[in-house]
Amino acid sequence: MTKTEILDMIKSKINDSSDELEKALCAYIEIAKMKSFDENYLWGKREMADKIRNIAQARKNDIEYIAQRRKIVCITISKLYQNILEELGITAYSEIEDDADGHTYVVIILKNGKRIKADIQADMHNIQTKCKLRKFQSQDSEETLDEEKITKLLIKLGYIKSSKDYKETTMARLKEETEGMDVNEAVEKIIKDRELYDGENIGISETYNFYRIALKKIIPQYIKKNVNIFSCYRKKGKEDRDYSLCIFSEKDSTGKIYLYSEKTKRFLPCEPEKMQEFINSGLVLGRTGKEEGIGKLRKFLKTKNEREEQRY
Repeated sequence: MTKTEILDMIKSKINDSSDELEKALCAYIEIAKMKSFDENYLWGKREMADKIRNIAQARKNDIEYIAQRRKIVCITISKLYQNILEELGITAYSEIEDDADGHTYVVIILKNGKRIKADIQADMHNIQTKCKLRKFQSQDSEETLDEEKITKLLIKLGYIKSSKDYKETTMARLKEETEGMDVNEAVEKIIKDRELYDGENIGISETYNFYRIALKKIIPQYIKKNVNIFSCYRKKGKEDRDYSLCIFSEKDSTGKIYLYSEKTKRFLPCEPEKMQEFINSGLVLGRTGKEEGIGKLRKFLKTKNEREEQRY
């Protein structure tokens, strides 16, 4: 979409009676829904991440360029959001955190003087999966935004139908339903639950962040020890990579492997023999190969193969 198309789409969802907060929220949600954090920046080699960062810095004020691209990083989506806010008559500016990556977010100044810290990039996985907003907050550490008011505005904007529609409600249900299950049963139930995740227009980076958090909330007792999620990829040409995700759960030498399918937008079970075949044909696990769970998966596949060989 062009910048004009994005602005017109946002304006169609608000009206003359909409206040600054509603307008800012509407833009926050709609822009986040149409973008995806660049997985090559998240999981690529340092050289690739540096290249993406340099291009983003060079073109951060080229709003039309940013508007028409699906992949973003924090500075580009922040600049787009800031620009749209200004078009809506809202005062805003981009601020850079004092950290190694120079993370960028937007500060909104309301007419009453209150300031909102809107970290749109960090909230994208929440917005795309209909979780509660976590990064649209008062910049004053002693103040908080009225959560009930925010929820009412989100219902008005069509983000949710009621407070029960937040995915945290589904996570709470699954936490109860998986109580007492072993890790492999629990993970299978979570992955198969259609209410938790529908995959519609959700980026691969956002899917990773969503499941990483969902698994931790639903089955915290198993995280890292028995279940892990990590990226994987196949090379496409010299620099490009085709990314996917893997979830591996294991209990008493019995393991389950799931690979994310971009076609179905679901995690699908993968037999150990097939997984080994994928690895042998070029599937690379993780960014460094040392992420949590990768060593366990390799050991599981090796043990599985050795047992099969002993049978014959």
